[in-house]
Amino acid sequence: MIDNILLGFGIDSFAFVPVSACSVANERLYASLPDGCNAIFLLIPYYTEGGAGNLSKYAAVHDYHFFAREVFAAVEEYFKEAYPNRFFAAFADHSPLLECDGAARAGLGVLGENSLLINDKYSSFVFIGEIITDLSRGELISEGIPEGAGSIARCKACGLCKSACPSRVCGTAEREGCISSITQKKGDLSESEADALIFANSIWGCDICQIVCPYTKKAIENKTIYTKIDYFKSSLIEGDPFEIIPKMDNEAFKKYPFAWRKRGPVERNIRILSGKEKES
Repeated sequence: MIDNILLGFGIDSFAFVPVSACSVANERLYASLPDGCNAIFLLIPYYTEGGAGNLSKYAAVHDYHFFAREVFAAVEEYFKEAYPNRFFAAFADHSPLLECDGAARAGLGVLGENSLLINDKYSSFVFIGEIITDLSRGELISEGIPEGAGSIARCKACGLCKSACPSRVCGTAEREGCISSITQKKGDLSESEADALIFANSIWGCDICQIVCPYTKKAIENKTIYTKIDYFKSSLIEGDPFEIIPKMDNEAFKKYPFAWRKRGPVERNIRILSGKEKES
């Protein structure tokens, strides 16, 4: 059963909707899909207790793409045995479908003003993956996958995420000044960008709009927000990232999300926040 495989990996939020009900993210990938497919959206919770406050929660644990591959490989193996010659494709991040939109249509959460999917149990501290298949509605239900309504619900628009955003770009298409974007830029930062980094005290990423969200506060109070997935819990950077990250060997470094930009940006950010940039 597909649901048992997902549950075995610690994934308990999943549902399907027709691909035709979803918004397209990548035209080329979308064109490669057979007609009449369904998309199983799944949420991978990653919020861990503790960790370095200078790192976004997602950056303090191993890159979720590696974990998603393990999940998809296990489901694919089951598919090949149970449904030979049927269509199967899995995606995480680089997808034919808009992931937040699709997950909301599957009933896995609401769309927040910060443009993130917000789940009742995990708030917005989830990664989204999807499995696209030509299995029918009845076949998926028999596999333990619930059906989503196909419509989108939105948050209550309290405005806390927007008002808390240091650069006031939360909920807009504007990325200039976004703390998370600044941390990921290559090369030298301007004085204003370095000041923004110092103000946010961020080595990588930014969780401000997520932390102030009432859904997050409720999930923390209810203690549902914490991931049960060992992959994330065991890889958490709990010590001083100013010391730990520069000393990581290449094998350890490449397992973390900040590795996609190589060492330059994250180590530059560490120098700026530690004051060594000005000294040099």
